[in-house]
Amino acid sequence: MNNLWKILNAPLVVVLIALAAWPILTVLSGGIAVKLGIEQISEAVSEGVIEPFTEMGVEQDEELKKEAMVINKIEVSNVGFAPTSWAKKVKVIGTLINNSNQTVKSINITASFYQGDKLVNVNEEWLSRIKVIKPGTSSDFSFQADVEEGQGANNLKVQIKVSGLGIL
Repeated sequence: MNNLWKILNAPLVVVLIALAAWPILTVLSGGIAVKLGIEQISEAVSEGVIEPFTEMGVEQDEELKKEAMVINKIEVSNVGFAPTSWAKKVKVIGTLINNSNQTVKSINITASFYQGDKLVNVNEEWLSRIKVIKPGTSSDFSFQADVEEGQGANNLKVQIKVSGLGIL
């Protein structure tokens, strides 16, 4: 009996028994408090993770609205074709007028080519030669586009729309 008491009273055995009994005692006494604490921590962490993305989404929405308003005030005029020496290509020319109160840069346009009423080609073009257009000013542009044989400048119409830009 004396040997058994020495084994049960050993520090290692006491620690093992305490570790085994601790979860049971925790559940019986403070399980609800622990659960609430974990829930509060997870809510705080999720709010901290989600909040920057929500703010970023709101900022992006505002930037897109501003960009759309400026795009609507960019006027495309004097659109036509210029001679080119390349076969199966047309050179499109025109003028962009900035009627907004913002300086714009990095202008992208969409050129839709029609033969009669039939859409025959669509080109996305970045007007890299235009660095900026200040409010109330204009800038000429040109680009070349591929066309099928028989679709020369004489029997094509082109419609230009500003599809994207940057605001300074």
